[in-house]
Amino acid sequence: MTLQRGPFYDEDDGDDEFLCALGAAIKASEPASPRFSPEAIKRLVTAYKTLQECLAGEDLKVTCKMGDFFRDSGCVTAVGRQIVCKNPRAFYRAFKSSSNLEICPMTDGTVSIALSFHGLIDRSKKEVSE
Repeated sequence: MTLQRGPFYDEDDGDDEFLCALGAAIKASEPASPRFSPEAIKRLVTAYKTLQECLAGEDLKVTCKMGDFFRDSGCVTAVGRQIVCKNPRAFYRAFKSSSNLEICPMTDGTVSIALSFHGLIDRSKKEVSE
């Protein structure tokens, strides 16, 4: 997180010392490099492979992204004009391993299925940043 001065910042406010201390505290609380949770990453990768195998359809594209919305989140997305589930049981297992499921129509005439995964970073062990 980076603190920047806004357009209405006045250097004589006296808040500069507070903002610097707040920025230093935030920076010190973030680990230098994230420790990924192996179990959570395994759930994400398994869901990605499962959706690739159990979904079919016209112009179907399955993608997997990490850290787009939050640092410790990931998302497996399937987008296509028509999506057919060849194996509902496998899809259900992938859904159960996710944190959230969204199915929505898009404005370009496609359908989007998104499985969100939270907690990809293990916060129980803090690394010391140098």
